[in-house]
Amino acid sequence: YIDRSDGISHALQPTGEAVGNFRDLHGNTVYRQSGLGKAGLIFRLPDESIYLYWNAASLEPLPEEDNPTAPYATPEYDATTLLPCSLGDASHGQRCPAGIRRGPPASGVATIHVQTPNGSERVLEFAGGEVTSPGAGKLEWGRQKDASEWEVGIDGREFYRVPDAAVYGG
Repeated sequence: YIDRSDGISHALQPTGEAVGNFRDLHGNTVYRQSGLGKAGLIFRLPDESIYLYWNAASLEPLPEEDNPTAPYATPEYDATTLLPCSLGDASHGQRCPAGIRRGPPASGVATIHVQTPNGSERVLEFAGGEVTSPGAGKLEWGRQKDASEWEVGIDGREFYRVPDAAVYGG
């Protein structure tokens, strides 16, 4: 039996010789998968998948003071990351929290909000192979020949490295 917190229950009966094959009360085939590793199991029903975690506490968001990508760890963003960044030189010796909003999948359209090393916010916009930053001073950007990341500099003193995965997803 699987009893969900929303009041819905599923009764499953093992079927056949293969491990992980079940039928629900309506006779529908249900498969058990181990795609969550040691964290739990997945049950594939005809019209939904149930992710069953052994310890649901791991699904709760971290308190903001313990979350390295705060303040961007909210549903408002498609993803968060820590971007290599620096003020004053191009060494990228720090990591800046960033929140990413992407356009259509794999389109290369993304808006990335970055908390700068001095605590202010910088917005980097990626579209059509170009980078812009509203309100920024002199913006320089580029890609190394074989690089899978963008190098962005602002006024020769603010620097960011943005991986393609942040822009395109993946």
